[in-house]
Amino acid sequence: AWLSAGQLSLGKISANPDTIAQIPVVYLSQGARVAAMQFDLSFPAESLSVLTMEAGPATAAAYKSLLVSDPAPGVKRILIAGLNQNLLPDGILLTLKVRLGNSVPSGSYPLLFSNISASDENAGIVALNSADGLLTIVEPIRPIDSKSDFSLTDPATRERMTHAATTSSSANILLRMLPAYGVPGSSASMK
Repeated sequence: AWLSAGQLSLGKISANPDTIAQIPVVYLSQGARVAAMQFDLSFPAESLSVLTMEAGPATAAAYKSLLVSDPAPGVKRILIAGLNQNLLPDGILLTLKVRLGNSVPSGSYPLLFSNISASDENAGIVALNSADGLLTIVEPIRPIDSKSDFSLTDPATRERMTHAATTSSSANILLRMLPAYGVPGSSASMK
């Protein structure tokens, strides 16, 4: 007989340093009958700090509790169970809130499932597959402001922009805006 296996997944999330990333743990039953589950979630503790884990809509819909322990640094052990035989529906089981410090370097950080076990409403063993996650830290894009190193008053920069204006309508629009910003040597229109 063919047995169905449910699926746990974290997905791929991008975030900036010095923020709190919210990462959902998603469950798809795919025909499996799961009433309770336990798994470990590993993360690089030297770079990421898990603040909280909050039960998601799928956990609440089945009237289950979310219990979390810390068996080792960088590992969270998660138990989703209840004093009922309700099956877990498809959806978000829980959301991790992860603090990203301002000194966390840009790059990709794995979020890994392990030690997965699940049971049905009669305490029978149910197979669960998993898809690990990846948290990518990206530096935010800084806007150019009047104090930046980019100088529109530099004659060479103005010359390159004037040349580009002959082939680019975007550059022509920019050059028409320069007088409004007090850039010396710029004219109100370009030919």
